[in-house]
Amino acid sequence: MTSQFRILQITNRIPFPLNDGGNIATWYVAHYLKKFGHSVDLAFLNTNKHFEDPLSIAEGYRQFFHADINTNITAIGLLKSFFSENAYNIERFRSKEFEAILAKALQENEYDFIQLEGAYMALYIPLLRKFSKAKIILRSHNIEHQIWERVAFNTANPIKKFFIQQLAKKIKTFEDMTLHLFDAIVAITSDDEGYYNSKHYKGKLTTIQAGFEDCLIEHPIKRPNSVCFIGSMQWIPNIEGVEWFLKEVWPMVLREVSDAKFYIAGKGLDATFNRWSKPGVVLEGLVPNASDFIQNHNVFVVPLHSGGGMRLKVVEAMGMRMPIVSTKIGAEGIHCVSNQDILICDTPTELKNGIVLLLRDKALANQIAQNARTRAVSEYSWQTLIANFEKMYKELE
Repeated sequence: MTSQFRILQITNRIPFPLNDGGNIATWYVAHYLKKFGHSVDLAFLNTNKHFEDPLSIAEGYRQFFHADINTNITAIGLLKSFFSENAYNIERFRSKEFEAILAKALQENEYDFIQLEGAYMALYIPLLRKFSKAKIILRSHNIEHQIWERVAFNTANPIKKFFIQQLAKKIKTFEDMTLHLFDAIVAITSDDEGYYNSKHYKGKLTTIQAGFEDCLIEHPIKRPNSVCFIGSMQWIPNIEGVEWFLKEVWPMVLREVSDAKFYIAGKGLDATFNRWSKPGVVLEGLVPNASDFIQNHNVFVVPLHSGGGMRLKVVEAMGMRMPIVSTKIGAEGIHCVSNQDILICDTPTELKNGIVLLLRDKALANQIAQNARTRAVSEYSWQTLIANFEKMYKELE
């Protein structure tokens, strides 16, 4: 019988609502660990940007500890950070109040493992070592500096590009300096595991991907000739990807399928994005149910050119039996075969051709969608993935 483990998750934001890949990947691990008999507590920074009632996540955890924090990026903060060795994006999550709350929690509770959800929380390792003998694990949702390197590469403004390049360098320095402080690292993709190997990481290193909660609608009502995208518009890679798609790809789709419509949904899709509103484009904003939104369309598109880790929405769409057209980066880290489970297209013409093909050839679209569903069910069930976490914990005992 598997040991019953006592685990403390630490995150830089509350993992709720479950409309964001990072939140889903964090909350469901706790949910299923608890379901399998383990004890899971959560400590998190409740940022003003992602503020939620802490009670919203109570069901998933034995108990939780939190501190409110303002992480707004300011012009003064950016200027100061330019002359500092520390990355501003990381330093925004440093909190004396949170340190005090963590110290108290660790003095009052004993844990076998402390799992940091993301590299930024390595800020608190000295305190964790001081007050706990638990093994400390990094669950690496992505290689953070790589995201910013890609954003910089795709940035045209030379001043903005330079600032982002400097930020990426500082984040890389932080990640490189702290990775050897962990007893174990759980990468979310094999590519990310390869990165840690290249840094000669000596601790326990494994890859455990994120999964999906099955919410397939057997007979969804599809909007005719509809293409959709859903993602947070508080994340730069999503904004850049959609803007590029609207400029370079969608006009070509409309020239071949004149009544096609592109539906965009996501958190943060407010009036500032009205510039995207044009014939053939529908801005849905924050939708009440992401799975219903996705399944009501014919094609799911992922036009990303930056980012890191894996896009959980792609795995979810695979599980929803959706035909998917994605760039290589959009499908990065996900086990899938191009032209079998998904169409991988990188140039504007390739993306246009893939979308038009799936809109016109329903039999092909259905076959690709079924292949995607089969792969998602076989490889990305949370039950299977949680067994891998249990195996890792056992090996670390």
